Amino acid sequence: MNGKTDRWGLKMKTSTISAGILAALAVTLYMVEVDRPIASASEARLVRVWAAGEEKPGALKIDPSPLHIDKNTIVLWMNGVRGGEIQVVFESGKACRDVTANPNTKRPAFFLDAKSCYVTSYMGHGETSALEFAEAGTFEYIVQTGEGGVQAKGKIVVRGD
Repeated sequence: MNGKTDRWGLKMKTSTISAGILAALAVTLYMVEVDRPIASASEARLVRVWAAGEEKPGALKIDPSPLHIDKNTIVLWMNGVRGGEIQVVFESGKACRDVTANPNTKRPAFFLDAKSCYVTSYMGHGETSALEFAEAGTFEYIVQTGEGGVQAKGKIVVRGD
């Protein structure tokens, strides 16, 4: 990473590794909270959303997109936009709801809105929402900021048997 350091003098690569470890810990804690057996790393995937910053001021970045997964994989979206809220929106709401499962039935992450879109509540910085994809197909979604002015498109491709 060109030897850049953050404000604490640590190499940027170290902070990236730390973020990955924290994300894995968050997924593990999430699974324990919902009283599910802990999934292996191949059964859960993280989608990170953050402000693109200097690359494109005012833009959102989704990583990875497209995301290729197998059936019955849990996808966890994490808001990395500092000081901002985001919402994940599947415009083909009912079709998406019919082939996904909410891994946390005690606290639903996604719901159908008045326009029949499958959406999350607005998530603050560091908050997450998750879906388990039980059927093969391609699912396109939008991530938008709380102000509704900034959007990014994402895609999940679920492989069949």
